[in-house]
Amino acid sequence: MTRPVVLFLFLLSGIWAQGQPAFHLSFTKGLSNTHITCSAQAEDGLIWLGAENGLYRYNGYQFDLFNEVAKGPTRLSSAKIMSLLADGHLLWIGTTNGLNCLDMHTGHVQWWLTAQEATITSIAKTQQGQIIAGDNNGQVYVQTGPQFSLLVRLPVYKNVDPAILQLIVTGHEEGWVVQAGNILRMHPQRGTISWEYRQRADRIPTNAFHTSFINNTHFILSWKKKVAVINVQKPDVEHVPCWQQFGQQYGQFFIGNKQGRLLWMMDEKNRVFTYDQHTGRIESVDLWKQLNPGSYIPYHLFSFDDKGFWLCTSGGIVRFTRGNSFLHAYDLQSPASPQLPVTTRAFFRGRRGLYVSTYTSAILLDTVHQKSQSFPQPLFAPAQTLPAPNGWLWVASEFHGFCKYDPATETEVQGFYKNPYQVTIREGLSLLQVDDDKILIGAGSGLYVYSIKANTLNPPLYHRLVSSFPGKRIFAMARAADGKIWLGAENGLFCMNSELQLQQQYDHRSKPALPAVNIRALFISSGHKVVMGTLGNGIQVLDPATKTISSFTSLHGLPDNLIYSMVPENDSICWLGTGHGLSRFNYRSFSCSNYYRQDGVINEEFNTHSTWRADDGTIYMGVMNGVVYFDPAEISAQHVPVRIRLTGMQQSGRQERRVWFGADWQDPVRMGPSDKIIQFEFALSDLSSPGENRFQYKVEGLDTDWNLLGAQNVLRLYNLPAGSFTVRIRGMAPDGSLTQNEISVPVRVVPLFYKTIWFYGLLLAVLSLGVWLLYRYRIRQMKKVFQLRNKIARDLHDDIGSTLSGISILSSITQKEMATHPGRAQQQLEQIGSDAREMLHNMNDIIWSVNPHHDQLEHSFVRMRQFVAQTLEARNIEVQIRFDEQLESVVIPMEARRNLYLIFKEAINNIAKYAAATQVLIVLEKQEKQLQLLIKDNGKGFDVDQVTTGNGLKNIKQRAADMNAVVNIESAPGKGAALILQLQVP
Repeated sequence: MTRPVVLFLFLLSGIWAQGQPAFHLSFTKGLSNTHITCSAQAEDGLIWLGAENGLYRYNGYQFDLFNEVAKGPTRLSSAKIMSLLADGHLLWIGTTNGLNCLDMHTGHVQWWLTAQEATITSIAKTQQGQIIAGDNNGQVYVQTGPQFSLLVRLPVYKNVDPAILQLIVTGHEEGWVVQAGNILRMHPQRGTISWEYRQRADRIPTNAFHTSFINNTHFILSWKKKVAVINVQKPDVEHVPCWQQFGQQYGQFFIGNKQGRLLWMMDEKNRVFTYDQHTGRIESVDLWKQLNPGSYIPYHLFSFDDKGFWLCTSGGIVRFTRGNSFLHAYDLQSPASPQLPVTTRAFFRGRRGLYVSTYTSAILLDTVHQKSQSFPQPLFAPAQTLPAPNGWLWVASEFHGFCKYDPATETEVQGFYKNPYQVTIREGLSLLQVDDDKILIGAGSGLYVYSIKANTLNPPLYHRLVSSFPGKRIFAMARAADGKIWLGAENGLFCMNSELQLQQQYDHRSKPALPAVNIRALFISSGHKVVMGTLGNGIQVLDPATKTISSFTSLHGLPDNLIYSMVPENDSICWLGTGHGLSRFNYRSFSCSNYYRQDGVINEEFNTHSTWRADDGTIYMGVMNGVVYFDPAEISAQHVPVRIRLTGMQQSGRQERRVWFGADWQDPVRMGPSDKIIQFEFALSDLSSPGENRFQYKVEGLDTDWNLLGAQNVLRLYNLPAGSFTVRIRGMAPDGSLTQNEISVPVRVVPLFYKTIWFYGLLLAVLSLGVWLLYRYRIRQMKKVFQLRNKIARDLHDDIGSTLSGISILSSITQKEMATHPGRAQQQLEQIGSDAREMLHNMNDIIWSVNPHHDQLEHSFVRMRQFVAQTLEARNIEVQIRFDEQLESVVIPMEARRNLYLIFKEAINNIAKYAAATQVLIVLEKQEKQLQLLIKDNGKGFDVDQVTTGNGLKNIKQRAADMNAVVNIESAPGKGAALILQLQVP
């Protein structure tokens, strides 16, 4: 049951100073227009703000703007937004040009009522799921299927603005229409209205400009100097004076929070009031002390939960987060010297009450009046205390090492600054009473043992133990149920038996290895596990039975890895003072809940050993410049589940940032070779403290464990290798709880073309083709060599063989006829010599033709010139030779070169034997891509058609055909002869 709102308003003036809740401010810039007209929060936690220049989406970190000039499906019908309503994944938007509906999963916008040019000033939803919209002309539209139709038109009165300020649906067939000066009961199903509150000068003025719907029974209307509470169940209006003792023009801003128990309100003096509808408790705070009035002029306030509210100002959007009510604090910093830090040390009981010591003084904490009082320091920075006989205290002092203290007189009774062997005890840091006689003293110079009965330090035991801890400070000690003693020092964890004999040491070299060796706090759980708070590696838990060590760090939810102090609450919970906040750690389930400055922690940096557990269960923990205290019984472990969602994505190869709407990413993101960077933006559904959110990511296919992003809500991945990956992102709320879901984005990185499978396949095919072509070429070359060998063998057989056979026969005949026919024998000998010379020439021709050094035509021309000199010039025939210099470096195949030379040789021999010529012209030239050989004489000529005997012309034509050349022989009786040969050359 809620308390009456009227009573609440009457109580405001008298309960101003009852409570001052802690508020934390976080600033976000990016609003290009600070005139905010309306606000709404979607089911995914994102906040939508309507302004004069468009629609803003706020994710806790930045703003995305949508208006009528936006490209794509998110274009609105008008940039001026008048009203908003979040309905599941749909956002209804009232503009000055009709009603728009944004699908927040797809980003698509639909338009309605644009033809009527209606300015939609209010939107509501009936219990039947219909959307109703009111405009500036007093008309109410209702959704009928896919369209909107006119439901009712309100009467227009003189000097009354007909614009509908608010539409409210309170029951199955009941709603309310609020105008300036009028409140009307509406029946959406019947399309009728009835007057409940009409304009009257003493009731609802015409200038009522703001309404706030608290619950199903009450409205609050505010205007200058007045506040009216409307009870819809009673036909009356009640006026309430509004904080007249604080000024005349308050009540400009009111915030109704229907989703929670708190009602938020703010006046023109920037004072915020919170009213708890369950308890009736009223709290207030002056926020103007935290805002610069010149930089942050407020324009619009909104809230959707009990954690705080948002204030749209001229300098950006400001989040006010209300501290937790169970956390309390003492601010110990001196107003006269705010620049001097106050470092809290141990707590102790004195005759006046509970003290907390510092390096310079002892401060009395008045828990009744929540005040503190400073006294001269009697203990000289105690680090830890133990109860001693007669109500005294054993004290480990950072300045005096070890001493006895009387709380009744607040004086030191006995000091043990030096032991009997004149060895100084430096920096008393920790104490542990082993039995009725022995107290262990952990100090900056090692470990000491004090005998209560003998009232002395034990030198032999001291010398035997201190050698194990040379120069290392011992910060924490604890005794297990089995009698073992555990020591936490700068250089690791040590275990001694009940006889104070060292049994085990754990550090980074031991098995199991301890990842952190600087231990600041420890305690033994009921399961004999050693829970350690380390300086840099969070919480480490050793199970001596299984010899395993488990870690819990900021990667798993801790606010920081620097653990300065620990206070056990029960068998599963302990409180951790870290370097960045307070944490409630469950060492059985390995989970935690974290608390920060906005929750009431006056300073997030805690101090070593500065803890106290009072008899009533209250826990005191020292921080820099103050003390935080709380009752663990008031804490509820319940928390609202938090989700994470993707808000944007950008690739380096594309200029525009892609705003993401959908909850999940379906198709893989394709990254080309030019996309060196891909960027993801994300946010949590809880926007109360975005700066305290933490994020982790893992790239499946590359990472084996989660990577810590910290508070950064942007993930940039550089130079991903080619392949298919899945980018997973999860968040962690400020209380340490992980998000219910994860962002999972498939990414496909396209490799460079020369690193693709198809390129490798193509390359393999090309190589295979090359090998095959090389093989075919090799086979052809082998065939050519084989053919050449056959040709040479044939030539040798035909020319050389027949010649040698003829010589052999003539030699036999000549030998027989030497005596009988000497004249004929002489002729035969001359024939033998001629045949031998011809055979020698033929052999030279064969050897020359197969020599690769003669492939260039220059060498062929030289041989032709030599042959002409031997054959024609020796017969006194005038020879004119022209050789084109372009042919010097031209290379032709061996067979073609041989055939060319033999054709030339055959032609020259024919001229020498048969032409009876006196002049011969030989031209070897290049015409375009052809080699042309011209051999012309002025001999007697012949009739080409009448030549039937001899093989000379046949051989010439056959050789030309073998090398794909064209040969023409032109001759006539008495006109000489000409041979023209044309051969394709490179």
